[in-house]
Amino acid sequence: MKRATPTRPPRDNRETAAAIDALGARVTRLEREQRLLRTTTCAIAREAGVTIGGPCSRCGRSYVLVASNTMRCPACGDGRSM
Repeated sequence: MKRATPTRPPRDNRETAAAIDALGARVTRLEREQRLLRTTTCAIAREAGVTIGGPCSRCGRSYVLVASNTMRCPACGDGRSM
């Protein structure tokens, strides 16, 4: 005996497609905002004489700031001399 395959009404497919489109638009907006923030942050750091390093190895919540031969995480306060 052949089992009946559940079928989805076409409306579900339209709703799924709309949700995927909305997620795509959201990702695009977030990527643009991230680029703007990165550019602005780098410009502020450059004007302040600070370099932005890699992610903090202690907390991972922020990039470390490098100035005057010291690396410091603005999120957790961890700091190290270079």
